[in-house]
Amino acid sequence: MMTRDDIRDALDRGLRLAGMRRRGFVWRLDGDEVGWIIHLDRLPHGDRVSIDVGCAPMGQGRSARNASNCPMVMHAENLSLPMDLDVVRLLDLASSETDSDRAAEVTRLGEALARYVTGRQTLRELQRAFSSGEFRSAFLSRDVRDLLEGGS
Repeated sequence: MMTRDDIRDALDRGLRLAGMRRRGFVWRLDGDEVGWIIHLDRLPHGDRVSIDVGCAPMGQGRSARNASNCPMVMHAENLSLPMDLDVVRLLDLASSETDSDRAAEVTRLGEALARYVTGRQTLRELQRAFSSGEFRSAFLSRDVRDLLEGGS
């Protein structure tokens, strides 16, 4: 059975494509207008991990240490990623997935996350995504919601 460290290594192979910097289980991509944080978190019950995705537009929350401290927080399984993966099953380390298949799929997930964040590096791109309903399941601080609605 894969460990959280194994998942981190597989995810890192995909996230490196976006130039994301890793420290422990957290990856960062700081742009001029938008900063992104991806955090591989261990869930408290069972052999499961989750991927939290945090966004800090226009410098808000840039000092956040992990995704859940950002003014905009999403979960990987709720993102509109252009791939057919069952993210919840993939991150359940006790599921029947073989280690080699899981590692390959987690790397694909990392690549998809890399494309997702690099495709939303400007305020205008975030506003467009917000207008199309991409962030319906996300936590948005009032300031970020106001910022995103300003472009609608």
